[in-house]
Amino acid sequence: MASNRTASWNRVQEAEKSGFVALVIELVEGHLKDHPDDTEGWLVYGESLSRVRLFDSAYDAFQNALDYSSNEAAPWIFLRCGQVLDSIGESPRAMHWLEEATELLPDESDIWLQLGICQRKIGNLTEAAESFQRAIQCPNGNIDEAYFQLAGIYLAWREYLKAQQLYKQAVEINPHYDAAIQRIVDIEQVIKHRRRQLHGRLNFSEIHRN
Repeated sequence: MASNRTASWNRVQEAEKSGFVALVIELVEGHLKDHPDDTEGWLVYGESLSRVRLFDSAYDAFQNALDYSSNEAAPWIFLRCGQVLDSIGESPRAMHWLEEATELLPDESDIWLQLGICQRKIGNLTEAAESFQRAIQCPNGNIDEAYFQLAGIYLAWREYLKAQQLYKQAVEINPHYDAAIQRIVDIEQVIKHRRRQLHGRLNFSEIHRN
């Protein structure tokens, strides 16, 4: 029986390594029918369903993974539940899972990053900024992305110099971060535009005084 389980799972992994998403879904469904207690199987199933944008089914798969997961794996499954719910516009529900995950893994930047993205989507910019800041303070993870997202908050607030500084910090971590580089140039143009406007107003005032 164990050998059948191993052979079944090996076929799933081979298909996954080859990038065959539809085949993975077919194979892992058969695998889970025979081995419904396989946490990793449910996770692969959920990831594959997400890739073909079947988010509701992916969420169900991650819920099943939770039923059989260890305590160590649970917060990462919470993260995936949050990401899937956010993908279907359920940001408030997503935040519930993500907040639970941050309590269990407070030093994981990816969780704080996803929480901040959800908070920003529903208009909680101050809370989102705090979450992105927490992501930056984590010892590892996508710190460049956290700087980028935090910069976006300051850009929305039109605090251009602060936003520019944060985008530059993202580029320091990842010199090939093209989106951040583009935002830096964009802000430079805004600053030049504002200086021209100010100069024009000063010249106008000077003319009227004379």
